[in-house]
Amino acid sequence: MVSLISSEVDLFYFGQAKGHLQELTDFTEEINTLTPSNCKHTMRAWEYWSALHMIKFEPTDDVIDIGAQPSFVDAWIAKRVRSVLAIDSKQFEGWGPHAISPVYAEWSKLLTALAPNIQTKIADGRATGLSDESLDVVISFSVLEHLEPGQDSLVSKEAHRILKPGGLFAGTVDYGRPKDGVPFVELYDNEAFKDRIVNAVGWKWVAEAPDHVLEPKARSTMAFVLQKII
Repeated sequence: MVSLISSEVDLFYFGQAKGHLQELTDFTEEINTLTPSNCKHTMRAWEYWSALHMIKFEPTDDVIDIGAQPSFVDAWIAKRVRSVLAIDSKQFEGWGPHAISPVYAEWSKLLTALAPNIQTKIADGRATGLSDESLDVVISFSVLEHLEPGQDSLVSKEAHRILKPGGLFAGTVDYGRPKDGVPFVELYDNEAFKDRIVNAVGWKWVAEAPDHVLEPKARSTMAFVLQKII
């Protein structure tokens, strides 16, 4: 069963990690080897590492990535676990100048070619259709803030439902509303996140950004790791 390596997580501003520089460098290099050259501009290795470096994956773990496109971080996870299910709703297609390349079909083909234990699927993170208590880890990076008001709590509840007792829900949310065309809907600070995500189903918050961090002025990312209480 998956477990925590550390409960310490730093707050990241514009990709600058505070500490653990060599670990982050090694992670970034490995991620880059798994990412097609035409997609490297979409990678934010520092963001993925901010949550993943706290988790000790086991070879028997089954993982789901909610809102996986356009990342290739699931290939990194797949090397350490039994299976990875990468789901998305094709939400990145049709964003005009901010559209992500590759589109869903190409991304799915490239990602699954990297590891035999990765499966992709168009599915809704609010209602995955998976069995109760069937997974060890749920990850979701920079997805919750793009959902319509109230929908982030539904993802939290679904993650809780499909996780085994003791399983982890990990990922990131963006703070603030950047002026770069990214369609943020939900705005977060620590209290809003606790109210809408953590308290929605009574997660145990086992790793968090420091409470004393002030609301960022522009755009920054908070990593989190929540645990389904045994």
